[in-house]
Amino acid sequence: MVAQGVEPLPIVGVDSFGIRPDSFVLLLPAALRPVKRVEFPLTSLSELAKSDQSLQLVIAGGIIDNDYAASIRNMLSDKPFVTWLGEVPHERMGTLYERADLVLNCSLSESMPNSLMEAMALGRPVLAANISGNRSLIHNGINGWLFDGEDDFRRMVLRIRKSASLRKEAGRRAKEDILTNFSPQTEAESYLSLYQSLVPVTERQGTVK
Repeated sequence: MVAQGVEPLPIVGVDSFGIRPDSFVLLLPAALRPVKRVEFPLTSLSELAKSDQSLQLVIAGGIIDNDYAASIRNMLSDKPFVTWLGEVPHERMGTLYERADLVLNCSLSESMPNSLMEAMALGRPVLAANISGNRSLIHNGINGWLFDGEDDFRRMVLRIRKSASLRKEAGRRAKEDILTNFSPQTEAESYLSLYQSLVPVTERQGTVK
């Protein structure tokens, strides 16, 4: 399999996105559809948010499944620590990632999530569900973190929340890994190598009568 490439998104100006400047921001870039499991951080973080008023969950993503979106929006009515921004234009996502203290992925399944790659390329620390697509990018405890279940998720959020140096080092390693191994140039070279490896086979097949 050829890994997809990504380039760091531009950071354009300053935008608060309506987020309090003293907030510890957990960003979930995810469209509202069941596979993204948007309800997971809403319920998992509720108790933590009661004891930590600076904790803020920000969801960035449009509506894909109307029924699911309605249930999520209903859940937001009694969760003041959550902000749903709706669909954020791609050219503004770099600025939003930059504002995040921790970027989340809570999906039930993924291939190679572009949102994680974009966040990591900008040096943002990431915490993601322990599923195969996320494991293709994250080396647990090195360039990010993987979680299993609600208890593990809350434990990891608390640990990461308390240590700016931990977040900084994970973000540094994440950026280094993405820019080294998942650049568009690396992707193009991998496809070229694959095509070249298939040429002899194609030529041999062309001689068969």
